[in-house]
Amino acid sequence: MKHPILLPSQCKPEIPAHIFQFKTTAELDEKKALLWQEKAVASVRTALEIPAPGYNAFISGYPGSGRFRTIINLIRDIARRKKNIPDDILLIYNFLKTDRPKVIFLSAGRGKLLREECENLIKRLKKNIPSIFDSDAYRKKINQHNEFYREQHRNLLRKFEARINQENFAIVQSEDNPFLINDIMPVIAGNKVSMDVLENLAENGKFEKNEYEKLKNKYLELSLLLEIIFRRYSELEKKFSDEVERMNRETMLPFIEKYIRDIKKVFREKEVHEFFDQIKNDILENIKIFTREATLTGFSRETDTSGAENNSEAEEDGLMTDIEEILKRYRVNLLVDNSATQSPPVIVESSPSYRNLIGTVEKTVLKNGEVITDFTRIRAGSFLNASGGYLILNAWDLLEEENLWQTMKRTIRNNRVEIESPEDYKSGTVSVRPEPIPVQVRIILIGDEHIYNLLYSYDVNFRKIFKIKAHFDPEMKATASNILKYAGLVRQLSAAENVLPFDREAVMRLVEYGARLQEHQKKISARFNLLSDLIREASHHARDNGCQIVKRLQVAQTLAIIRQRKNYAEEKMLELYKDGSILLDFRGAVPGMINALTVYDVDDYSFGSVIRITAAVSPGNRGVINIEREVDLSGPVHDKGVFIISSYLRTFFSADFPLSLTSSICFEQNYSEIEGDSASLAELAVLFSALSGSAIMQNVAVTGSVNQLGDIQPVGGINEKIEGFSAILDLKNYSGKAAVIIPHQN
Repeated sequence: MKHPILLPSQCKPEIPAHIFQFKTTAELDEKKALLWQEKAVASVRTALEIPAPGYNAFISGYPGSGRFRTIINLIRDIARRKKNIPDDILLIYNFLKTDRPKVIFLSAGRGKLLREECENLIKRLKKNIPSIFDSDAYRKKINQHNEFYREQHRNLLRKFEARINQENFAIVQSEDNPFLINDIMPVIAGNKVSMDVLENLAENGKFEKNEYEKLKNKYLELSLLLEIIFRRYSELEKKFSDEVERMNRETMLPFIEKYIRDIKKVFREKEVHEFFDQIKNDILENIKIFTREATLTGFSRETDTSGAENNSEAEEDGLMTDIEEILKRYRVNLLVDNSATQSPPVIVESSPSYRNLIGTVEKTVLKNGEVITDFTRIRAGSFLNASGGYLILNAWDLLEEENLWQTMKRTIRNNRVEIESPEDYKSGTVSVRPEPIPVQVRIILIGDEHIYNLLYSYDVNFRKIFKIKAHFDPEMKATASNILKYAGLVRQLSAAENVLPFDREAVMRLVEYGARLQEHQKKISARFNLLSDLIREASHHARDNGCQIVKRLQVAQTLAIIRQRKNYAEEKMLELYKDGSILLDFRGAVPGMINALTVYDVDDYSFGSVIRITAAVSPGNRGVINIEREVDLSGPVHDKGVFIISSYLRTFFSADFPLSLTSSICFEQNYSEIEGDSASLAELAVLFSALSGSAIMQNVAVTGSVNQLGDIQPVGGINEKIEGFSAILDLKNYSGKAAVIIPHQN
């Protein structure tokens, strides 16, 4: 079969100019979303629009294929059309289980309003309670009450004093408190004498013992009576204290009920009403603390319980007052604030960790080393922030975090977030843990085929919670609509990054570059990152040259600059060809020697070159010896190619008799690993040349793969190989005819 000779003009795609209905990309609509891959987009749209459980999406594909930008544009477009704004999520103090804060949901914006109302309540309590208990009316009432009980104390004291006076005893009162009786003493010759003194005098014969014994018995009798008086005192004090507390509650109740009644008018939710009823009860139960602080300090320390600087310093010092600790209970922790949200949220979590994804319980270490926390220090993660919307994650980042994959699966299955402090499990300490928080989130997981296959094969739950897979191909057909997406990409970058507009010819050059990346005239690249980088750099160089529009010349010059920036290894290799260190001769014909086209990959840069392959044959039974393999310089795919050659030789030349052949194939002056099977055509040709003695033209370079039936198969890197061969010909100042042989499929 005779194959046509390719002309240079046939080696680039034909791009119809009529599809570009613009002079520059500035005329295009910047708001029109670029959906690069319709098939993948349709799969993702299915995941986003079916509300059933498990319809989360795994996005696979080549990095830089526009997956992220396409998904973001698609999700935001869908979200904008929806009007169901998710609720605010709040935590409130649990008065029954103090370590388990309660969760409440309020419509968007009302959570912020409730927080403000709670802060206002705290401020009003701090401001008005001191004035309530410092008012003249309250003081008069308390003084009257106090005087009543003092009079009862005095009556008890008078009755007791009259009784002991009859027995010639007297009261010894405290100098500080006239109602406090320190002791009782007998009166001897008009003077109070303690029992200890009398006992001393009696033992020394200075006081009658019989008289002392009578006084001692009377003292014990009166002391018992004194104990009864003390008990009556205690009962009166308790009664007084209870009565004062009752009065304080009655005094406080109207003010508290008014505050709370005003708030309840704003909020009709049952949970909010229950919360404020509990606040009212808590204030009344702690009325002693409120009145004590009010009378002693007047709440003189003006602290902001929402976490102001001086309040934080007080906490760190361990100097928080009882009243401040109580007031903190009346705050709300607004975990998720959707007051400014106009549509379901679209959250991209670029650093997934337990803290960022699930949430955390922040803690403070006091100066004395004690660790403290409370429900106001609980912070939401991306799951809660994305509640009612969409959460986009990178699969690799997620799997790199210890136990995070299992936590995420559990959250998706149960549709609830459990915020815990992982440090508590390690240290054995107990921290606050809010109730499980219901959540509805659609997860978009971005990864590659390798991760998808691993999870699908080894995690039985994966396929249940990620029912949709969308694959983003690194290439797309060179249709008119796809070609126009290149122009649309330029327009979007112009709007987002102030990139200069491209004219039609510049866009056509961009499309040619896309076709080159795919090594196909009917396909163009969908590797968004490479295209975007070229657009940015072309715009930069055009602007440096004072241009307002990027033209074809600037795109071509930018490609040359990019190549020059990356071709260090290529230049060093060309120097070896130039000074003759690598032996190549393009003149004449030689048996058992052929020039093979190769490609070298150095980081993100590929360049073509030529390598001499030689073959030697002799009688024997060792078959084809791959010298590269013998010295561990042959990769597995190259080994496979040589084995295929051996199989081909056996199939066609030793059907009836064993093949008596020992041959060796060598990549001359090669000192690094050879990988791939694109040299198998050249290896087979040079082997035939060595067997037959037929000479091979040295001005011809070959590439192609061979199967066991002798069919020629396409290979990659054709552009780089041909350009590398041409560069070496120019370097050698070769002016004769030269050609390359490539598979017709290429």
